[in-house]
Amino acid sequence: MDSVDEGVPASRDQPLPLLWTASSVAKRLRDLRPPRMDEARRADDRLRADGRRAAYLRAAAVLGPFDPALLPAIGPTSVEQSDGGGVSLIADDCVAFSTEAGEGRWLLRPEIRRDTLLRMDRTDLEIAISDTAEDFPNDAVRSTLSRWMLQGSASELSSLSLSELTTLGEVVGWYGPETEGLPDAKLIARETAVRRLRAPFEHLLGGRFQGREVEQRELRSYVDVLDSQSFLESASRALEGVSRWASGGRSGAYVLHAPGGMGKSSLIAKFITDHVDTVGDTLPVAYLDWEDPKLVAREPETMIIECARQLALRFPRGALAELRQEAADALDDRRSAKDARSRDGAFAIQSERTGGSRRDVQELAMRLGQKLAASLGSDTSLTPLLVVLDTFERVQRYGRPEIDSVRWPLEALQKVLPRLRVIIATRVPLADFLLNYNEATVRALMGLDKRAATAFLVHDGVDRRTAAEVAGRIDGSPLSLRLASEIYRRDAGSGSSRLEGITNTKWLIFSVSQAQIQSQLYRRYLDQVTDLSVRRLAHPGLIVRRIDPDVLLHVLAAPCGLSLSGRSQAEALFERLRHEITLVEPNPDGSVRHRSDLRRLMLGLMIADDPERASDIHRRAVVHYVVRSRSENGDFLADRAEEIYHLLMLGSEPSLLEQRWVEGLAPYLQDAMDEIPHSRKAFLASMLGLDIDESVRASADLGEKEKDVANKAQRSLEFDEFDHALSILRSQPQRSEGSPLYRLEAMALHGLGRDAEAYDAAKGAVAAASERGDRSFLCATLHLAAELAFRAGLASNAIDHLRQAETLAQDADHADCAGLQLATLTLLALTQMASGIDHDLPTTARRLALASARQDVEASRSGAAVDDVTRTAAARALERIRDWEAGSGTSEVHGPSNLFGPSSQAAVAGKQLLRAFAAVKKARGTPPART
Repeated sequence: MDSVDEGVPASRDQPLPLLWTASSVAKRLRDLRPPRMDEARRADDRLRADGRRAAYLRAAAVLGPFDPALLPAIGPTSVEQSDGGGVSLIADDCVAFSTEAGEGRWLLRPEIRRDTLLRMDRTDLEIAISDTAEDFPNDAVRSTLSRWMLQGSASELSSLSLSELTTLGEVVGWYGPETEGLPDAKLIARETAVRRLRAPFEHLLGGRFQGREVEQRELRSYVDVLDSQSFLESASRALEGVSRWASGGRSGAYVLHAPGGMGKSSLIAKFITDHVDTVGDTLPVAYLDWEDPKLVAREPETMIIECARQLALRFPRGALAELRQEAADALDDRRSAKDARSRDGAFAIQSERTGGSRRDVQELAMRLGQKLAASLGSDTSLTPLLVVLDTFERVQRYGRPEIDSVRWPLEALQKVLPRLRVIIATRVPLADFLLNYNEATVRALMGLDKRAATAFLVHDGVDRRTAAEVAGRIDGSPLSLRLASEIYRRDAGSGSSRLEGITNTKWLIFSVSQAQIQSQLYRRYLDQVTDLSVRRLAHPGLIVRRIDPDVLLHVLAAPCGLSLSGRSQAEALFERLRHEITLVEPNPDGSVRHRSDLRRLMLGLMIADDPERASDIHRRAVVHYVVRSRSENGDFLADRAEEIYHLLMLGSEPSLLEQRWVEGLAPYLQDAMDEIPHSRKAFLASMLGLDIDESVRASADLGEKEKDVANKAQRSLEFDEFDHALSILRSQPQRSEGSPLYRLEAMALHGLGRDAEAYDAAKGAVAAASERGDRSFLCATLHLAAELAFRAGLASNAIDHLRQAETLAQDADHADCAGLQLATLTLLALTQMASGIDHDLPTTARRLALASARQDVEASRSGAAVDDVTRTAAARALERIRDWEAGSGTSEVHGPSNLFGPSSQAAVAGKQLLRAFAAVKKARGTPPART
């Protein structure tokens, strides 16, 4: 059959064909229409499109995230576009994303929203808010605009929720600060800051805090801001006031310790919210949770940064934000100095003595106190400050140096603000935490008494008779009570209770442990999970730390007796598990994990119930994460950390674990210390730099013991604790071949000014480094030995060490060896000039010039980004050589301080040189040596 367009004339002069079709007629009419009619129609189409786009923008402007399929067009074009297809006109004006449930949402870009709202008059706004009400009745942006811009029913900011305040702040930002009817942006920011301070505490409280009257009274008396609630409390405070007066108004810390689940954080949350509600800004509070990865005990500047951040939110009038930036800059400088000490080469001991200066940190803390008092407009002696250190057991794991690095800035802060009070919450008793010679008050938190436990259960919906019976039958641990109340609620209406038969905590002379009671409760709790697949999965599947559909399919399905034919079934089961919020909690990556309070309770019991099945799960998990870490779609460090975790749980050999270890795993494995077998705690502690107790140390091998000692000594050296470092090092007299302890001992002895002994230790360090088979590490150790030899007056020995280092560095296959050779020759030339043993200086100068050129070539060939300071250091040495050649031909003999002292040009050049060497190695991906 012919085409429908067949017969259409090629030109206007040709006659029309006999075959007439719709398409041929339309084409003929288009040919006859003047060109200007097409342009006019296209312009009209553009106007229509612009009108439709504006109609959708008006709807999107009054909404937060929205489903594009439901978005109406606001205005006269809404009838034309009732099918909703025109919403694509604003696709480029929006940010598209998916919710956790996988639902697509759009959000109007801020600059487009602001422009649209400012173009809308009151009538436009009323129509937009009205027309979006049916499909978006609970939208926060729409509600806020309606309340503040249309109804004029302004509320007290204190009556708004945190989310309402946040939305209101955004609205003020869109309309501008001068808009009539809207509150001041600064007032919103301040109220939001207070609400954000309260938010984590309100979450911890959960609205069901009961009891703890004794502890609350002690804390009120300790902080001494709220009024006493009884005559006895007033009398007790008066006596404490006399004691404080004798110590200049200062107090020691208040330490609260108890196992997990006993309610430490809830007690502190109750105490803080009571103060914020009652006295407001009268008591500044800084809450530091050591689970926050931004807080690093060995970097106390992080404490000051976080304190300044929180206080600046509440008191924006002063210079607290500037101090926060100052502390951040100091931390950057400290980290840069540490990077420059790569492999602890020459001048490392001087960097150790200045990089972690306690004095610098204390000065920052004192300025924090001064700026806080200035922000409040009060005298420093009258300004209170409460600092709360939660989950402090994470700091205690690292040992005394880390505890002290937290204590020092607090002591300095208290010298400026005598009314500083410090509350510490920890699972482990803390002794010897002195603040300016004031001892800590240490309290162990016990379970709730029967009255408070009954009230706790009643508040959770348990009837009073049952609550009293249950409270008398189980211990007063808040975790046990929460489990009991959840069991009761699930049993409601069933006619029976799984709480019956829970063993009493005391029966005659026998006692059942808290863990056993909680185990009974947990088993009954699992029995209530109606989804059989989820119940099978939960016990023992929750021994893994991270669950997602792939883990269900490849790791847990077979051991848990689940038949999953493919990923779709795994995803469906995962969704059902994800909604069991009493069992699991979400991870940031969308996976879920066992609720942390329940995991601490049940992990050991789940493994003990069926060890073979638990081992099978761990083995499958290892295989899964090995495969997954090779995938481009995974998170390499997170996947490798899970592999290491399951290898540890299987008791794998340290040699395999060390082979699989990579830099950057520490943040992922901090929590694993409490879960892994006793036999592998020493290994993980050494890799994480944690302290180990004597029971773990007794089962450690020599290498693990040395790593533990090296970690402790290194941390002491960073804070100039040379005596303490030396004591730690000499507590381990047995040394392995290649032991790192000799080098650290030499550094500690030098810090004490005992240079002859330090050089003897350095010679031992050279011998040990020779056994390691690491050229770079041996060169760095020879640099250290050369410096100490020179300080001990043995210049010829120093030159011998440097010549040996140069020989080692002559390896043309590695760019970092070129940098090593340049570093070594620079030091050699400087040593020859400073010591007067300069007969071979011209030869050294020629080799130095060649090494400088060689480094450029090697760096270019390897693609390494070399810092110019390397060349600068070498150039300075060559300038000094030219000065020497232009003179008498012999150099003036300089003392050790002129060569290695901090004020000499050589010392500055040496430090710059090490920074350049660190840059070369970093660019080539060479990790620092582990001790």
